[in-house]
Amino acid sequence: MTDIALEFELADSANGEAMAEELKKRLAAMEDVEAVDTMAEEPRTVAEIVAIVAAGVVLIDHGTSAVSSLAKFVRALRELMQEVGDLKKAYIEIRGKKVDVTALSEEEIESL
Repeated sequence: MTDIALEFELADSANGEAMAEELKKRLAAMEDVEAVDTMAEEPRTVAEIVAIVAAGVVLIDHGTSAVSSLAKFVRALRELMQEVGDLKKAYIEIRGKKVDVTALSEEEIESL
């Protein structure tokens, strides 16, 4: 099993609590996902106010490598970003480094 930390940056008009529930349902429905926990965080002020939903996901490896499961999961996350209009960015924590899911190239996804 692989534990994954995610962070979603929401559109200004998004309801954090409602989006946390929606993301929990959608992430739980993804292939190889065993458990999901989401939480709307208090808006953060950087140069602007940013609404965040944090998520923890546990992936099942099913005898395949964790790398293969993670690459498949990242591709599914990218599709989710396109489907849900209130998500501005999605970050995944990999080896202690926060990475923007939409900025990853296909080669980078394969090397996860």
